[in-house]
Amino acid sequence: MYCPNCGKQVDEKAVVCINCGCALNFNQLLSKKSRGKGIASMVLGILGVVYSLAGFSILTDLSFLNYEDYASRIGYAIGTVLFQSVFAIIAICLAISERKEGKNGFNTAGFWLSIVTFIFVVIQFFAIMAY
Repeated sequence: MYCPNCGKQVDEKAVVCINCGCALNFNQLLSKKSRGKGIASMVLGILGVVYSLAGFSILTDLSFLNYEDYASRIGYAIGTVLFQSVFAIIAICLAISERKEGKNGFNTAGFWLSIVTFIFVVIQFFAIMAY
């Protein structure tokens, strides 16, 4: 590959010409910098799992037993799992949009962490409703 500015030979993987400093391949430069969605997906997936694990401490508290009627119990259960559900939904959306752009890595981790979060959410919801 040759630099379009100075004409000297440069490495195929180079982003900038080492001779004149001219940017060579904008697509490569963008792909290295556009990992934001994947990282955000992974971070939100981790937050979802952390909040889900913290939600299991509510099950040991048994304070939800004070809600005897069905409507109050559903409201309590939804309030308990709301944050982790929101984190998981956003993380899955970001992971899917990143995957459609052909990128893998952080988005795959975020996707699977979100799936784990949803499993925890379902377990928590039904555990609260079953008591």
